[in-house]
Amino acid sequence: MKYALLDTDFISKTYTIQDYHSKHLIDLIIELENYKFYCHEQIKIELLKNNQMDHEWINCKISSSMIQCYTDKQILSELFAYYSHSCCIVYSSYLKKHVKYIL
Repeated sequence: MKYALLDTDFISKTYTIQDYHSKHLIDLIIELENYKFYCHEQIKIELLKNNQMDHEWINCKISSSMIQCYTDKQILSELFAYYSHSCCIVYSSYLKKHVKYIL
């Protein structure tokens, strides 16, 4: 199994690309076999700011379990199983290294 973390730009750009049957590129991507797709709850907020259709799309895919959406609390809970009380340090270090800005 392969895991893919979806971000706002990727979803927005692949949502706008459609084939002749009005199927979005992002729909073709999340139908790939042997992949599990994930996003952070902040993606839903960012998509709502940019495009209502993207926001409706992501909510539909999360509701149908095609995409798993995680909150910070859920991520910390998962990290706690491996890092115990250091989970907050691990998560904040990851964010500082990989996230350009935090709102």
